Amino acid sequence: MNLLDDVRVLDVCSGYGMIWTEMEQHCTIKRWVRSDIKPLPDQMQGSMLRMAAVQALASFPLDEFNVVDIDTYGESFEPLFVLLQRFKTPLVVFLTHGRSNRGADTSNFAKSMAGIPADWPTPQLPHVVDYIAQRCLEAVWNYADIVEAAKVESPPGQARMAVTYYGLGLQPLGWLDPNQPARAINLE
Repeated sequence: MNLLDDVRVLDVCSGYGMIWTEMEQHCTIKRWVRSDIKPLPDQMQGSMLRMAAVQALASFPLDEFNVVDIDTYGESFEPLFVLLQRFKTPLVVFLTHGRSNRGADTSNFAKSMAGIPADWPTPQLPHVVDYIAQRCLEAVWNYADIVEAAKVESPPGQARMAVTYYGLGLQPLGWLDPNQPARAINLE
């Protein structure tokens, strides 16, 4: 089966849902579970769960989804690592990493992933933020094989921050496809 015929999305920090509403024109979305820590009042009519990204990724059975979209307000690394510690089947993960020009500090989680002490101030300079993001993304290999990857950068504009979008095709380390025949291992 083609992935585009059976898309099952866990969309944390769904916002207005514009991306996956548009994607419905390009693929068959069989399931779309939406959550947001700050849903708009008109979205609380049963179509969106009021949950933080970390809470949603720690709660839902991830094997029921083949796509996870993590679009937090700023950094998405802590939710990503909650997912990485729990997923058991291949996933496509879309990760949004926003970079504020207003002096917002890097999270202590991202600092720890980059080996930076929590009490060190980190300026929101592009090269510093990119360095920390690179360290966090390198740590993905501790949990998964990255079988596909893409990156799109959007520079800052009027009233919006610079954003980097990542697409990661992930397989859990040691994952064996149950649809493939078993391979013999020579132990000699």
